[in-house]
Amino acid sequence: MGQGAGVTAGGDEPRPRLPLSGDALLRPDPRYGDLRDRGPLARVLTPAGDEAWLAVRYAETRALFADPRLGRSHPHPAEAARISDSGVQGGAAANYATEAADHAFMRRLVAPSFSARRVARLGQYVQQLLDGYLDEMIREHDRTGAPVDLHAWVTGPLPVRMIGELLGVPAADHGHFRDLADRAGGLRGTAPRAAIGELVGYATSLLECKRATPGDDVVSDLVAAQDEHPDFTDEAAVGILIMLLIAGHETTVSFTDMGVLLLLRHRAVLDALGRDASLADQVVEEVLRVGSSGGVGMVRYAHTDVDVVAADGTGTTIRAGDAVILSMSSANRDERAFDDPSEFRPFAPSAAPHVGLGHGPRFCLGAPLARLEMRAVLSTLAARLPGLRLAGEESEVITRRDSFMGGIESLPVTW
Repeated sequence: MGQGAGVTAGGDEPRPRLPLSGDALLRPDPRYGDLRDRGPLARVLTPAGDEAWLAVRYAETRALFADPRLGRSHPHPAEAARISDSGVQGGAAANYATEAADHAFMRRLVAPSFSARRVARLGQYVQQLLDGYLDEMIREHDRTGAPVDLHAWVTGPLPVRMIGELLGVPAADHGHFRDLADRAGGLRGTAPRAAIGELVGYATSLLECKRATPGDDVVSDLVAAQDEHPDFTDEAAVGILIMLLIAGHETTVSFTDMGVLLLLRHRAVLDALGRDASLADQVVEEVLRVGSSGGVGMVRYAHTDVDVVAADGTGTTIRAGDAVILSMSSANRDERAFDDPSEFRPFAPSAAPHVGLGHGPRFCLGAPLARLEMRAVLSTLAARLPGLRLAGEESEVITRRDSFMGGIESLPVTW
């Protein structure tokens, strides 16, 4: 069993094991509410069975996101609590001695490619792609008269196509890239690590291709950066590339699917968005707050002791080396931060900014792209298919319970 030895203070009640899975989509496990009532941090078991802290309240989760004393690395990786078999966030990562500098370098290198200004220029291209996917889906629906899988036709392909275009992945490889990313996010077994191994091999060959024939894309930028920074290795560049691929589409796919489900559950919002696309920003932000689809959370390890003091004055000490999992979905439904936190109310003023895409120095680099894609999909569906509805009951939609990022398997619809 991994380290996690600091998770010992408090009672001896059984520790819940992550991921906590509710009995319905968009309704997180009620145990999250029970844990929030007890305090800002809870003792849990990771999917791998090791001990960890779970941050469940809004204020403390937001503070821990921004706390430089937490990172993805561990001073003694072999002793770090294991999270899962996932190739995404299975355990400690990064170099403990250089993590802060490495992360700052990565942000400086990659952030311009995902800036709000650069992403905004992609708006017309995103819309063209989306309209094409929708046209094909509608033709298939008209041809067969049967329900179609919106996840397979639209919400899955669009984000991977966009991140693939930005990175410089050939269009013919997008499907393969998506399959590898999906398998890498699994929680158990050997398949996730095998998928990461395949991704490493593919990304390494892609670097070589761009070194020979550079283009206007992120991989070419990474290759160019190696000329200026000789210590920026292929291994480091491949790590960045894989991180961008997985983070750049998995989260967007999941949130977009949840956004569709929320609109179908709240027809008045769907109708309003269909009449006025300018409402899309408000809808997207509320989806990012309340659109939980499971998953584990964001993994960190404490580099020093960290004292967490709740509003009522009670405190907890996270010991150096302890694993900390930040639950954005729980934080975003904290009654201390939001009015009616479980309700989908996109047109009501929010008492606080959500943490659906993180917070602080590690705030999601792809946030502008994710928002652009979500705005396009939700507003276009509302305008083009106002009669859209689920082909069946919401309870029949299959969730991805064995995935680090959560999400759904398919989204059958008709109109």
